[in-house]
Amino acid sequence: MFIATSVYASLLGLLFIFLTIRTIGLRRSNKVALGTGGVAALERAIRAHSNFSEYVPLSLFLILCAELQGVHSLIVNGIGILLLTGRAIHAYGISQVEEKIQLSGYWNDNEDRQHCLWGNV
Repeated sequence: MFIATSVYASLLGLLFIFLTIRTIGLRRSNKVALGTGGVAALERAIRAHSNFSEYVPLSLFLILCAELQGVHSLIVNGIGILLLTGRAIHAYGISQVEEKIQLSGYWNDNEDRQHCLWGNV
């Protein structure tokens, strides 16, 4: 009866298994049993895995609640697709050791930030 929740739980479960296997592989290849051992890629893999396990169960529960309340299937599936794609993009993005995001412009300087917040007071 709760097909949407089951589908997204299954797909997210596969993503979780992938994140788990990747973390275990990095631990084995770097010979780190506990912690990160100072390995940036391992630290990021652990955070991607942990962040996934922190947020996805509650999100799936809320999708189930929406489905139980009779929310239209397009909305439930839209939320499920957003959750799935968002978690996949997040896992990929947080796993990149060399971030391609560079802060530039107005928010780069603390003085500029204070000027923006306080104006010419």
